Amino acid sequence: MEEKGLNALLSPKGRMHPEDLHKIKACQLAQYKDLTAQKLSESDKLLYVLDGDAAIARHMKHPQGDMITEDIRQLKERVANLRVKHDQIYGFPQQQHIEPQLNWSTVIEEKQNFIHRKLEEKEEAINKLHADGDQLLAQNHPGKNAIEAHIEAVHADWKEYLNLLICEESHLKFMEDFHKDSRDTSQRDVTP
Repeated sequence: MEEKGLNALLSPKGRMHPEDLHKIKACQLAQYKDLTAQKLSESDKLLYVLDGDAAIARHMKHPQGDMITEDIRQLKERVANLRVKHDQIYGFPQQQHIEPQLNWSTVIEEKQNFIHRKLEEKEEAINKLHADGDQLLAQNHPGKNAIEAHIEAVHADWKEYLNLLICEESHLKFMEDFHKDSRDTSQRDVTP
C-alpha cells in the first residue's frame, strides 16, 4: 500500500491531474489538491522509513548500502521538487481572475498592416511572373505548354491565397469586435 502511494505520486512524470489543470485555467477550485498533498505527505513518511532502512544497511556493511543511500537522496530531491511544483500550481490565488494586459486593437492592427505589406510584395512578384510568362508566350517559346500550365497554376494559387486573406481579414474583424465587446462588458462590471 505504501509503495503504491509513492508510485502514484511520481507518475506520470510528476504531472498534475488534467482535470485540475482545466479547472485552474477556468479559475475554479482544483479537485485533486488535497489528494496530491496527501500523497506528498505519504511519500515523506515512506522516505523517512527508507532512510532508516538504508542506515541499517550501511551499518551492516551491505554491499549496496551506498547505492541505496544515493537512490533515497534522489527520491528526496524528486519529492521536494514535486512539493515545490504542487505549491506553485495549487498555491495560486483561486479567487483572483487575472486578465492579460494586452491591447488587442494594436495586435490586430499590426497583423492587418503585416498582411497588406506582404500582399503588396507578393502581388508584385505574381505580376512580374505573369509578365515574364506572357513575354515568353509572345515569343513562341518552345516550352509554351509548360509555361501556360505554370501561369495557370500560379494564378490558381494566388486566387486561393487571396481567399485565405479575405477569411483572415474577416477573422481579425470578428476578433476586434469580440475584444471590444469583452472590454466594454468588463468595464461595465467594474463600474458600480
